[in-house]
Amino acid sequence: LSRLKSASLCTSASHDAEAVEIASILSKNDWERLLETSSELKSKLNPDMVHSVLLQNSVHDPERLFSFFNWASHRSPNPQNLDSFSFLAATLCNSKMFRKATIVLDSMVRTRRPVQAILGSIIRCWKGYEGNYVGVFEILIGCYKKMGSWNDAVYVFLGAKEVGVLPGLVCCNNFLGDLLKVNKLDLFWKVFNGMIDAKLVPDVYTFTSVINAHCRVGDIEKAKRVFMDMEEKGCSPGLVTYNVMIGGLCKAGAVDEALKLKNSMSRKGFNPDAYTYNTVIDGFCRHNRFQEVKLMMEEMRCAGLNPNHFTYTALIDGFMKRGSMTEAFQVKDEMVACGIKPNVFTYNVLIRGASKAGDLEKGKALFDEMVLTGIGPDDQTFSLMIESYCLQGNFLKAYE
Repeated sequence: LSRLKSASLCTSASHDAEAVEIASILSKNDWERLLETSSELKSKLNPDMVHSVLLQNSVHDPERLFSFFNWASHRSPNPQNLDSFSFLAATLCNSKMFRKATIVLDSMVRTRRPVQAILGSIIRCWKGYEGNYVGVFEILIGCYKKMGSWNDAVYVFLGAKEVGVLPGLVCCNNFLGDLLKVNKLDLFWKVFNGMIDAKLVPDVYTFTSVINAHCRVGDIEKAKRVFMDMEEKGCSPGLVTYNVMIGGLCKAGAVDEALKLKNSMSRKGFNPDAYTYNTVIDGFCRHNRFQEVKLMMEEMRCAGLNPNHFTYTALIDGFMKRGSMTEAFQVKDEMVACGIKPNVFTYNVLIRGASKAGDLEKGKALFDEMVLTGIGPDDQTFSLMIESYCLQGNFLKAYE
């Protein structure tokens, strides 16, 4: 047993000496040539040796450590130790080399090691070595987001929170916004609750995302409560906040309340933008209130805002859903006369309306017009045409 212990100590001492020697070579400008020509040292550059060399950190040049790490990685059949990735990423972040740190952490994630192992490695590194770990965690979250690994991204966020290294407010707000975009509301609330638990003070972007999340599930009362509570918490709603709240009210059918909120914006120093008007116009269209739509479009023009694709398409959709094809096509003509070319969404609304009215020829003419004017049909367009032909019993055309 004593002989085994002695042999182990000798091996460890030899390993450390070789790590010191390689680190010494790294301090020279021609380090790559020196390592390439030393077959003995090169053969010993396994992942454990690379980790030891990084920890020597005698080369006070993070960029050279980054180059060495990549050089060694390309010459090894085995992936580097997770702790090497962690240490190097922290070193790079500490020197504000965030782009290179992103490359390192992206490579770390692509080793396909479990997120628990990767997070554990970074936390070990955080406990043992100084560095900009807020940057490390923010970049790692970004790497998982880029891969679409939303659960893993949230796992990292919560793990960082548990050790007291919470990502900054900008990162958190971006994370909340991204989770809304992919409709991951369960994960959205985990991140938001984690922020509150860590005493991170929400700002207007945070509150706007929370209002949006409530509106997504139709919980308009909670959305209104958050909107009203913002100012009490020292955070005034912004233009986007108003637009999100107005959109939520319209979606919930509370168009009059949405209009009232729009009209109150000027008292808070905000002028409704095209998005605000379009949202209210769409709400009125959905409830067949076309007189109010006309008034809103006139008000929009008086405010120096011209109706756009969304405005006209919402109006066309409203007429089509009411079965008023003539009015819908009159709006299309007005749209073209104003120099606004219908887009694929406009045509899809028209084709759907024509199909619903049983006017297959009109739908086909619209489809041909799309192609002729250089507007590429999308999947929805083709689905609408197939459905139209099937309803007419023309399965051969549908197949074509």
